[in-house]
Amino acid sequence: MTEYVLTNGVAGLTMRPLAEGIGVTIATLIRQFGSKDQLVEEVCRGIHATMLETLISDPELEGLGPRETLDTLWARWLDPAQARQFVFLFELLGLSLREPDRYRWFTTSIVADWAAPIEAALVTAGKSALEAGIMATVVLALVRGLQMDLATTGDRARVDAAYSAAMDALGAQLLPVGGGAAPGDLSPPQV
Repeated sequence: MTEYVLTNGVAGLTMRPLAEGIGVTIATLIRQFGSKDQLVEEVCRGIHATMLETLISDPELEGLGPRETLDTLWARWLDPAQARQFVFLFELLGLSLREPDRYRWFTTSIVADWAAPIEAALVTAGKSALEAGIMATVVLALVRGLQMDLATTGDRARVDAAYSAAMDALGAQLLPVGGGAAPGDLSPPQV
């Protein structure tokens, strides 16, 4: 189902073609999700959970500092299969700006849930909560803006060079303070 939605988008999505596309009945979809909106929310939450799980448990990211973690993730996100997820998120963002009440679940999570692991990593690296919050906002804006540019232009080389230049400019802001903290953990704090 997620693959179908990533391939076909949200705006024109209807239950009948979706059911046919994934080989189930429309009754099955309605029973499981209730509505198109609930289905889209579930797909979005699944994508989000997968991305967060990568941040938390990917052994390739273990022990990396915030900058190295972001560089590793950025390289992955340039893959066209991964980039489709950003196109989906941008489509939802556009819809949420037009219908904020209908997509409140999305507008709430798109900032807070994504900023939390970045903030946590920066606090672990020795930044104050205020500094970490500001830098998380900068990093999110950078990644989303460049992914939107990539989705629009397809110019991977230029967008990747812009990412590298921006990260170099941020430089010291993403390094551990005093070299002491465990650098790479981008997982959200445990409650």
